[in-house]
Amino acid sequence: MERKILVPLDGSTLAEQVLPYAAALAQATDSGLKLLRVVEVIPMMHTLGWPIPIATIAAEQRQADLADAFQYLQNIARNLRAEGLEVDVQSCEGDPAAMILARASQDPDVTMIAMATHGRSGVSRWTFGSVAERVLRSAPVPLLLVRIRNDQDAEQPESDYTTVAESPDDSPFVDRSMAPSYESTSERKRL
Repeated sequence: MERKILVPLDGSTLAEQVLPYAAALAQATDSGLKLLRVVEVIPMMHTLGWPIPIATIAAEQRQADLADAFQYLQNIARNLRAEGLEVDVQSCEGDPAAMILARASQDPDVTMIAMATHGRSGVSRWTFGSVAERVLRSAPVPLLLVRIRNDQDAEQPESDYTTVAESPDDSPFVDRSMAPSYESTSERKRL
């Protein structure tokens, strides 16, 4: 079995901020990356008994959206492969959180999820919802959440990982030989 880090992307440059972290973890753990782009299905609104599409839902347009999503992932994958990483891509249609969770639980090679989050709290999170929060609540594998920054001019933090100290389970991302020894479990640093 080969280890893969599932990296969901929504097509935005903000979501792509997780890529340096995911790439560094993949290199540190000898894992590959599996890029996923979920094209959200927009529901239809019914008015006067006739369905009116809120967004473009024609079958041809949905197929074009899936093809565009796949091409977007191929472009990202090309850059990551140039860094020596093994990268798979997949685009699909559906509810983003549900599809991320389904891929993580159905693919035995997926041993971690790495994704970006806006880090919203309070009313804005309740109003807009949060794919990251839904994934966090039900993730079947370890999850790395990277809070995205809106300021494009700010320098991206260094993501040079050499070891991961400890995980609450037997995750393959743990190099226990490098983990520090602690007297009590309350002092342990958790991921």
